[in-house]
Amino acid sequence: EGTHFRGLWVDPVYLAKRVVSVNISDCAAMGVAPRYALCSLIIPQDSLHISQAQLFMEALVSELTFHGITLVGGNISRGATLSISLTLLAVVQAQYSMLTRNGAVLRDMVLVTGQLGNASYELSQLESGAQQKAAYISPSRVAFGKLLAERKLASACIDVSDGLVLDLNRLTKASGVGACMYEELIPVAVHANLDHALYGGEDYELLFTAKSELVPQIFETADVTQTPVSIIGKVRQGKSGIELIDRQNRPKKLKPFGWDHLS
Repeated sequence: EGTHFRGLWVDPVYLAKRVVSVNISDCAAMGVAPRYALCSLIIPQDSLHISQAQLFMEALVSELTFHGITLVGGNISRGATLSISLTLLAVVQAQYSMLTRNGAVLRDMVLVTGQLGNASYELSQLESGAQQKAAYISPSRVAFGKLLAERKLASACIDVSDGLVLDLNRLTKASGVGACMYEELIPVAVHANLDHALYGGEDYELLFTAKSELVPQIFETADVTQTPVSIIGKVRQGKSGIELIDRQNRPKKLKPFGWDHLS
């Protein structure tokens, strides 16, 4: 609390849904379906936090069950600040490979699921004093990510947790390549702006690369799982960083800026 969420902006049910969606996104980015969960809570010793923790745990079990995940253990303790830690466990079948972020190669296409900027836009509204609670929860991309891995359609994959630019930079850096994106192709969410989409984070969509000849199969897979997918750019040679081609076809170097968990 105070780093990843503010108590005044969330309720226990929303918080449970968000904790699960954040962790599920990591599994989706590796192409695996989580089966088990461990949860640890640190709770301040006051009646409000204790009652909210009880509501949170009920909602957490319900949300995990909805996604086919069983809570098998964890820990609870007293502390100065409310802190929640959720760990998901998955089983990978031997014949399938997990998706990683280090397989992108020259001339791969860069793709992303869903729309970007929803969470960042909502945060901007809350910070400006809007009389509302946080409501946006990212959709699960586990089914789509799992098929990307099973059908060997993606060369590299990461989830957009800390911002499109920062996470694409992590993927390309791990792969030893660069990338360019086209402004007109980036799926900016309704009400959000380009900065929300590029730098806001907490979208928890899948950002991945793939060979151009596999794109038709990717869109077929997207149809099967009802997952919106957009081609937003391509992989470039060398460690050239991230570049954005604007609507006037002008290139611009982008700094790998986004959410810093330690700031």
